[in-house]
Amino acid sequence: MAIPTLSAFLLVAALPQIAAQEPQLKTGDNVYSTSQITIRVEARATARPVASLPAGTSMEVKSCSKGWCRVTAGPNNGYALAEYVSLQQPAPPATLVPYDVILGAALEQRYSLKQNKSLRRARQAFKHLERTLGADRRVSDLTQDVVNDYLQRRVDQEEAARATANYEISVLNSALSQAVENRALAVSPRLKLPRVRNTRQGFFTEGEFAAVLLELPQDVRPGVEFLHATGWRLNEALTLTWDQIDWEGLVITISGDKTKGEDDRVFPFGAAPDLKALLEARLKAREGVFVFHRSGRRIKTFIKSWRAACRRAGVTGRLVHDLRRTAARNFRRAGIDEGTIMKLCGWKTRAMFDRYNVIDATDLSRAVAKRFNGKQAANSETAVLSNFK
Repeated sequence: MAIPTLSAFLLVAALPQIAAQEPQLKTGDNVYSTSQITIRVEARATARPVASLPAGTSMEVKSCSKGWCRVTAGPNNGYALAEYVSLQQPAPPATLVPYDVILGAALEQRYSLKQNKSLRRARQAFKHLERTLGADRRVSDLTQDVVNDYLQRRVDQEEAARATANYEISVLNSALSQAVENRALAVSPRLKLPRVRNTRQGFFTEGEFAAVLLELPQDVRPGVEFLHATGWRLNEALTLTWDQIDWEGLVITISGDKTKGEDDRVFPFGAAPDLKALLEARLKAREGVFVFHRSGRRIKTFIKSWRAACRRAGVTGRLVHDLRRTAARNFRRAGIDEGTIMKLCGWKTRAMFDRYNVIDATDLSRAVAKRFNGKQAANSETAVLSNFK
């Protein structure tokens, strides 16, 4: 039996194929176990086991009834669940399917069926997996040691974020599981991942933000100002279209199919003079359907100009996503309750909101000062009076 390679199962078997209806099994049929199974002395789950058979074991059917088949496997005779036996031997495809063909058809079908928005990111993960692990690597060679080496190389040598490398292995795990479900693989290794402490870091002070804004290209500045004001995600801002802005109600709306949390969101801008002025200026410069554009075309990325601007502004290493944390902190400092902040900025769960750690050292100092303000004032007055004695 041919041993599957990484690309054979990763890009073929990981797709949600609709399995053909299993034909009715009959006496004398030669069948195979689709996974590790236990045959028992009677046709019930609590019956005494006769033997445990690995996936791919050849068996002969004696009879089938009510979801159980009486089978013979070598010297072993007993009952096996019918759903775990098949007329087809669970062997993976021997031919490698071109990578681009799979991505262009079946893989996109999978994400379409699941209504998953992360196809582009999954493509990137597949590329890293194939490049680093090798497309011809056998699935049987995917051990925990191999995964640990992969993670170390991605993080230490290629300077990928630990969470990013973990995501790539999660994609690999998902593909393995789907391969087994599609009967393209008999069994799947379970690859463990180290826990990642992924609390967001980094805030912008008003001065730092102004300095970065000054260094950015003119066509990028409005979008960055919008992110700083709303706390929205980058893609939500860059895909914002004019039909999402209600000038009568003075609100911006975004439907769930465009948000990470899949929830509709409304952001009133009428009571935010700077944001309103920004949108009015964009309206005067309107050129196409996108609010933020570059010569009428959607801005897909500005990562290079962002990094250069941060370097020149003296805040090297800051992320665009730090604007989201900064906006949340500014809302909270203005006295807005956290539930409302989550609705305005688009956090679905409190756990995700907490990851952004919107309280910094200054906030803690203010809390302590507020708690002990009376005592501090009294102590300060006493100290001042004592200086005149």
